[in-house]
Amino acid sequence: MVKVLVAASLFLFLPPIFAATSDNCQPNTDSYYEKKIIGTRLESESLTLFGKTYLAITIFKPDHTFIGKIVNKDDHNDAVKAVSGDWKIKDGKLYETIKASFIVFPIPNSVDQILCMNETMYKAKHLSDEKTIYTSTKLQ
Repeated sequence: MVKVLVAASLFLFLPPIFAATSDNCQPNTDSYYEKKIIGTRLESESLTLFGKTYLAITIFKPDHTFIGKIVNKDDHNDAVKAVSGDWKIKDGKLYETIKASFIVFPIPNSVDQILCMNETMYKAKHLSDEKTIYTSTKLQ
């Protein structure tokens, strides 16, 4: 989701840079996924623009809302709220519905197939682009 934001808002797309995490997957149930996705997560892609590297962060809240931010790698206080919306997990898929976008370009809703999830990370595949697999690592 936030990957799309970075690409659309800055006219650039970089392939995902996969985080070095364990693939120790846990039971693939929707209730497990819903509990473990809560928190602040660093997405596996980055973007360099005008000498600064930017990262995508998604905050999944227990009330099934989320906030997507784009942050400066060297200064997390230098952050831009890009989108907010609702999320749900059904049949092993993460659905993100955009309710508000704070960038110029329209950002589509997304559906991602969760491939693996544990205490610290999850891997998912964009269903709109079967080739793109990304990793989301829990920060807190």
